[in-house]
Amino acid sequence: QHHQLIISDWMMPCMDGLELCRRIRAEETSQLSYIILITAREGRANYLDAMNSGVDDFMSKPFDRPPFIARVRVAMRILDLNRSLHLANIDLERRVEERTVQLQKALQAKSEFLSRASHELRTPMNHILGFAHLLASKKGLTEKQEANVRQILESGRRLLTLIDHILGFSKSDPSELSFDSAGARE
Repeated sequence: QHHQLIISDWMMPCMDGLELCRRIRAEETSQLSYIILITAREGRANYLDAMNSGVDDFMSKPFDRPPFIARVRVAMRILDLNRSLHLANIDLERRVEERTVQLQKALQAKSEFLSRASHELRTPMNHILGFAHLLASKKGLTEKQEANVRQILESGRRLLTLIDHILGFSKSDPSELSFDSAGARE
């Protein structure tokens, strides 16, 4: 059974407060337990033993009621803050999951768009290159016309290469992509 606030004496029958604290800390739980150990023992060594066992607060006997109540209030504030943080983390995880789904849908839409766009660009570009090849094989072109046809062919090949890269990019797994700053300068 899980209790958030535990107030225990150090000296108890069967099991002392340090062993109780160790067992509580050994349990795997997402909820925080705040442990206040009360003892007649004093001294730095006893204090360190208690803290090393997982005690959150340590009070010597005899104790006054007002400081004890103040420590319980501090413990409750810490537990409330922890609960709020836990709820905020759950909400954040839910929102990240929702955003991840949205991102996956957006990446899928991007891939489909790029695939379709590259196909729609490739077909007319192949027609342009085909006509440019016909023009290049034609006799009687002026030097300027031949230069223009060569320019059409060269530009068309570059555009086809770019279209192939876009198509390859659209089929790539986003986790495999990286930005190459050297390639961006070319």
